Order: sequence, then structure tokens, then C-alpha cells
Amino acid sequence: MKKLLAFGLFAFALSALTLTSCNKYEEGSNFSFISKNSRMINNWEMTKLEQTSGIATADVTSTVDYIELDMNEDNTFEMRTALTILVQIISIETGTWAFNDDKTQVLLTLENGSVRTCNIIKLKKDELKISYTENAITNTIEMETK
Repeated sequence: MKKLLAFGLFAFALSALTLTSCNKYEEGSNFSFISKNSRMINNWEMTKLEQTSGIATADVTSTVDYIELDMNEDNTFEMRTALTILVQIISIETGTWAFNDDKTQVLLTLENGSVRTCNIIKLKKDELKISYTENAITNTIEMETK
């Protein structure tokens, strides 16, 4: 009986170590019953936007009216961005999305053929945090479901 109890405790400790060490994302959960694909398919809206240039990071959330990202089941996406500089400027980008091989990045292929590679920092059913670099500026966007 003692051997069975010891084996059970060993198996529990081993599984706890295994589950805590297999996190793909910096800020993600260690385990989910919902697939990454199912978590990504959602209607997201920005809650925070940070830009990093060199070693300086600035919270620029207040400079953008909104960023909305709709990730669809058919692997298409639409990203709407609005900011006001004298007048409101609205940008709409559409295309297809896919994970890279190890699902640590989401690749947004725009209609013009260019690809925006986004590193996934957090992917939960109602929270998404991604970063991508464009023109030597790294944009980190935190989003929640609408």
C-alpha cells in the first residue's frame, strides 16, 4: 500500500512539473482544454497599445481611438484601426491568418501579399497579447473579446 501511495505521489509531482514547464507563451496559461485555433477565432478589441523603439517604451493607447481584430473560422481576418489627427482616419486591413509551425506566431497575410508576423505573448479564450515590428518600432497590443 505504501508503494502505491508513493508511486501516486511521484506521478502527481511529475505531471505537475510537466504541465508547468510546457507553456508556449510568455504570459499564457500552462494548460487549456480549448485549442489554440478556437481561442484565436474571436472578435478582439484593443485595451492597451505600447510602442518600443530602441530601449524606450511608451504607452500610446490614448493616441488610437480603437483597434478591432476579427479572426474568423475560415482563416480570414479584418483589422480596423481608427485614430484622430484633426480628422478621424480609419484603416481597414483584410487577408488570411495562420499559425506558424509551433504556434508561437500568427502570420497575417494582407491582400497585397505582404505578411505581418505577430509573436503571441498571451492567448486565452478572452485575452490576446501580440507584438510585431514595423519600421523599427515594436508594437505590443493587448486585446480582449468584444
